[in-house]
Amino acid sequence: MNGAELNKKLERGLLGSSIKRLVIAKALAAPSDPERTRGVENSVTEQAHAVDAAWENGTLSIYARPEEGHIPKGPGLWIPYLGNVDDRSYGTYTPAMGNPSVSASWVGTGPFSGCYAVTLTTFQGKVFAHVVTKTEGCAVQPALTQAHHIANQITAPQLTQAALDKMKVSSGEGWCYVFWTKKGDNWWRRVLVTSVAEPGKIVSVGKRSEC
Repeated sequence: MNGAELNKKLERGLLGSSIKRLVIAKALAAPSDPERTRGVENSVTEQAHAVDAAWENGTLSIYARPEEGHIPKGPGLWIPYLGNVDDRSYGTYTPAMGNPSVSASWVGTGPFSGCYAVTLTTFQGKVFAHVVTKTEGCAVQPALTQAHHIANQITAPQLTQAALDKMKVSSGEGWCYVFWTKKGDNWWRRVLVTSVAEPGKIVSVGKRSEC
């Protein structure tokens, strides 16, 4: 499923029709690069699984695709959340979408309960990130510091814009998931909220916003 197709499914959800459940493959919670070979020590790490999406009876399922080499190949990328690795919290981010080896037309990440969904606009194209906030028992750098570290890893120092959006819902309401989808030359961001009581059940689908 490409970005335009995924965007269409989420538009339907906004209009009150089809999307009822979000299923994320368990394997996508793990790092795509366990050795953290790209990034900044004790701060941020490039992590992106190659993924695809399937649709059946109102359920949107995100699953892993085989990966080859450094750049993950797939219609989508999934950014894992690394909340506690060796008593550190790491922000995670994608390769630049302008990289000719990147074929993805959508990116997803989550769950969020207070971290930041970050869009970086660089001269190598968009970079998307899951920037962490404080996790109990873990050391973590400020969100803006993490964003600058990511930008420096991609295009140092040619960052044109950074948007840090804090993803937080009312206590007990649910978990946020963020999807960025490409349509034409534009990227759009949309937030889905799933239930705490019934994991995966869609509570709300936000309107898309250009990023």
